[in-house]
Amino acid sequence: MGIASLTLGIVALFTWILPPLGFIVGIIGLLLGIIALVAKRQKRRAIAGLVMCFIGIILNIAVVVGLVAGGLIMEQLMYEYFGY
Repeated sequence: MGIASLTLGIVALFTWILPPLGFIVGIIGLLLGIIALVAKRQKRRAIAGLVMCFIGIILNIAVVVGLVAGGLIMEQLMYEYFGY
């Protein structure tokens, strides 16, 4: 389970640009890392996987917030300059 968490953590760091996929990979990696820590197997790999999955999820949240903020700003600019 620790190796799976570590692998999904690495994948989560690369899929942060695609929020739906990145969230799924990150959450599954977090769950596998927690299970590995509870089972006390491959503890170092599980901790590394947890950290990377957490960072991946934070990056996904930042992308979603940025997209929403950008959309709201664009909507305001379109209304202000073009009356839409």
